[in-house]
Amino acid sequence: MLDREDAREVVKMYTSLLGQLADFERVKIEAWGQSIEESSQAKLKNPLLRKGTVPPNAPLGAQPLLYVNFDPLLTRLLREVKYFLLLDLQVPPSALDIYQRGEVFRRHMGNLDLIVNIFNKIQQTLLPVERPLLKGQLDKISKSISHGVDGNSTSKKEGSSKTKSLNWKSNGIDNFITEAMSDVKSINNTISVMKSNLRRVEVLLEGWRARPLFERANKTCVVADLQILLKQLITGQYHLIKEGGQEIHKLLKDTNRTLKVSQGLPDWKAYVDFINNIVIMGLVDTVVVSLDSLEANLNEEFIVKNNYSPLVEIDLDLRDKAVIYNPEVAFVTTKDSSKYGLRNLVWSWISSILGIGQVFKRLDSGEGTYLMEVSERSERA
Repeated sequence: MLDREDAREVVKMYTSLLGQLADFERVKIEAWGQSIEESSQAKLKNPLLRKGTVPPNAPLGAQPLLYVNFDPLLTRLLREVKYFLLLDLQVPPSALDIYQRGEVFRRHMGNLDLIVNIFNKIQQTLLPVERPLLKGQLDKISKSISHGVDGNSTSKKEGSSKTKSLNWKSNGIDNFITEAMSDVKSINNTISVMKSNLRRVEVLLEGWRARPLFERANKTCVVADLQILLKQLITGQYHLIKEGGQEIHKLLKDTNRTLKVSQGLPDWKAYVDFINNIVIMGLVDTVVVSLDSLEANLNEEFIVKNNYSPLVEIDLDLRDKAVIYNPEVAFVTTKDSSKYGLRNLVWSWISSILGIGQVFKRLDSGEGTYLMEVSERSERA
């Protein structure tokens, strides 16, 4: 059949088409090679890192976020060359050279990603009160990272001059990564201790708030039995809060040792005040929760709504044509401690609740208690 005239025409058309496709392929590859030659070489001259913007919700003093500056065009080039080689197509030497360094680029990008992630996390989570305590380390990081960021400049005695940032073709990238990685890991370890200790303080305060210092029995009981129940509860909570307060003192000392700063440093005192206020608010919240529980259990609507029985049992006697309550409902003012009224009991319960402000020493001075702050702020709350 191939000897027929129409078959020879088909073969001729087939051969011509193959030639045209080969020419088309060659032209496209050459055009791709020329364009990639110019653009890829230019992209390799980009600095290793680029600055973004400061997030709107970032703490005061945060610096712009950083990003790895490996252009998507280069990533696409590495992928395209891979497929060209799989198809046995000729690859321009410049593109092949970049492809052969692909593993090095991937290693650099992986390390830079780690550095950038740690740096950005620091900028997004470091509180304004914490930042001054880490100024030396933060300045060191900024200096080491600046060598890989566009716009890097160094000052001289007479004026200033820009120095060339490291790019993807530069020598010394490994040294830059090693130094920057060491600096960001060092400060990240310090911050981890600070944040961990702060979280532990918050956990302790949450534990204090979890259980009010006033709870009622499941049934109506006489005053003496209720007093015993409350005494056991308050004693246990006092012990819990005292141990927590002592642990907070230790956590603060651990943070100071980690930072290696003088306790007389104004920035450190500001940080102590910051933690001190957190502790005060934790104590106040505990008092408010406890007073709310007390108030609810003295509220008739709350008792009826929850189908509770009366809180305490009061005896009523008729003596000499007078109604006598035992214990007295009113406030009793007498030197005999065995005689008391319900109002005396309520005030003693309130005093016991407020007393949590005295179970451990202050953080800011190491002496005194939090009773005044707890009383004043609880009243406002």
